[in-house]
Amino acid sequence: MKTLVSLLVIGCPALLAQKQEVCKVTQPTASYTIHFLNGSPELNTDPKSPLWSSAARATILKDCTHVLEYPALNSTVRGFWTDKDLFLLFECPYEVLNLWLPPMGGGPRVNLWDRDVVEMFLGDDWKSIRHYREFEIAPTGDWIDLAIDLDKKSYDQVHVTKETVDETWRFLKDNLDCQVMFYNGRAIGAYTHVDELYQAYLVAYLVMESLKVPANTTNPYKGFKNQQPFGTFGGPDIAATLGAVARAAINAVWYQKWYVHRRLRPEEYGGLVHNRLAGAAHYPLHNDVLNSQAVARTYSKYGTYLLPMSFPEGCPTHPAYGAGHATVAGACTTILKAWFDESWIIPNPVQSNADGTALLPISAELTVGDEINKLAANIAGARNMAGVHWRSDYAESVRLGERVAIRLLRESKHVYNELFSFTLTGFDGNTITI
Repeated sequence: MKTLVSLLVIGCPALLAQKQEVCKVTQPTASYTIHFLNGSPELNTDPKSPLWSSAARATILKDCTHVLEYPALNSTVRGFWTDKDLFLLFECPYEVLNLWLPPMGGGPRVNLWDRDVVEMFLGDDWKSIRHYREFEIAPTGDWIDLAIDLDKKSYDQVHVTKETVDETWRFLKDNLDCQVMFYNGRAIGAYTHVDELYQAYLVAYLVMESLKVPANTTNPYKGFKNQQPFGTFGGPDIAATLGAVARAAINAVWYQKWYVHRRLRPEEYGGLVHNRLAGAAHYPLHNDVLNSQAVARTYSKYGTYLLPMSFPEGCPTHPAYGAGHATVAGACTTILKAWFDESWIIPNPVQSNADGTALLPISAELTVGDEINKLAANIAGARNMAGVHWRSDYAESVRLGERVAIRLLRESKHVYNELFSFTLTGFDGNTITI
C-alpha cells in the first residue's frame, strides 16, 4: 500500500460546467470545521510539519451513504483558510492509480473525473445547494475547476442556436486581434487533429488563385485567345478534383491498412516498451529502443515509459500504415503541381514568428513547386509529431497518394475533350509526363 499526498489550493473562479453523478446522500451529513490562519504561510506537503499537524483534520472512510466502508482507502484531509485562499491537504492510500497519461501540464483538463482525483465541493449559492463549485486535482498535477448547476437537464448536449453562434462570432471578432499561425509541431499537430483531409490543399488552391499563380505550361487553355477554362481546367474542375482524389486516396490507403500491413501504432508500441522496462513482460524489443535517450527522458519527465501523445484520446484505432493524411497529402499536392506552374516564384514570402502571432518577411526565393511539396510534408509530418504515425508512414504514403493522383490524371486524358498533357515533378525529383 502506498500513500499519495495532494495539496489543493482554492482561490480562483470556476471555468466551466460538466455533468457530474449526483450522490444519494444519507442524513445527517458529516461536518468538518477548519480554522482561520493569519498571513501567508509557507506551504509544504508534509502532514507532520507544524503547519499541517496543527490544522483541522478529518478522515474519509465511508461513501456518501454512510454504509459502505473502504478501510484500505481510509483517507485524511487537513485544512485551513486565510483572507484569500482555502488550503486542503489530502493523504490518500492506494494500490494502483488510474491516471490520464501523459499529463497535460497546464490549463484545465476535461474528463479528469474519469480517473483518480481528489476533489472538493464548495457551495457558492446560499439560496440553492444545487449550484456549487467543484475542484479536482490528479496525482499528475492535472486539474480542473467546475461550476455545477444540477437544475440543468443535461450536460451532455450543447444546444446551438443562431443566436449563440452569432454571439460567439462577435466575441471572437472583439477579442482576437491576431491570427495564430502554425509555428511549431504541436500547433500544426493540433490542426491535423480536427481538419478535413483535403482542407489544406483546397485552401492552397484558393491562395494560389488569389496570388494569380499561372497555370502549368502544359495547360491547353494557355494557347487560346478567345476561351477560358471552367468546367475543365477551371476553378470548379480543380476544386472538385481535389475532393475526388482525396476520396480515391483514402480508399487506397484503407486497403493497405487493413488487408496488407496492419501495422501497430506508435502508442501501442510504447506500451510494449513500458511493459518490457517495467518488468511486466519480456517482448523481443531491440536494445536501440530500450536504451534510447527518448525513452529515458520520457520516464524522467512523466514517470512512465508510455509514449506521450498530443491527442487526448490517443492514436486512432485503425492501423498505422499507410497514413490517411499523408496519402491524401501526396494525392492532392500532385494535382496542384499538375495544375499550376511549379517554377513560379512567390512574391514577398513570409514566415511565422516564434509564437505564431505574426508573419515576418523573409529573404528567400520560394517556388510554387517547393511550397506545395512543403505543404505535403508539413501536414503529413504533423501526424508523426503528434505521435500517431511512424516516419515511414509519412514517407511511403505520400508516394502512394502520388500514384493515386497520377492514375486519376491518366483517366482524365480519356474523358476530357481537350488535347493536353500534364508535366510535373514527383516527390523523388523525377519528371512525370502524362
